[in-house]
Amino acid sequence: MGTLAEIETAAEALPPEAVHRAGRALTEHAGCFWMRQPAAPLQNRADVELIIRRLRENGGAAAWHAAQEIEACL
Repeated sequence: MGTLAEIETAAEALPPEAVHRAGRALTEHAGCFWMRQPAAPLQNRADVELIIRRLRENGGAAAWHAAQEIEACL
């Protein structure tokens, strides 16, 4: 049995494709992320879920499509 930190890290492991698409969405739809520092790394699933939510709340059709693609990778 691992430590609590190891268990949490394993539970939050993200598929590389989701991280890649989320990172791309940060640059392609920068207007959706006014509250986020551009250089801030994606650290866990909650970060990616926030990107999906902000794309849907603040973006147009292309942002919605990007959110759908990211969510499909999770």
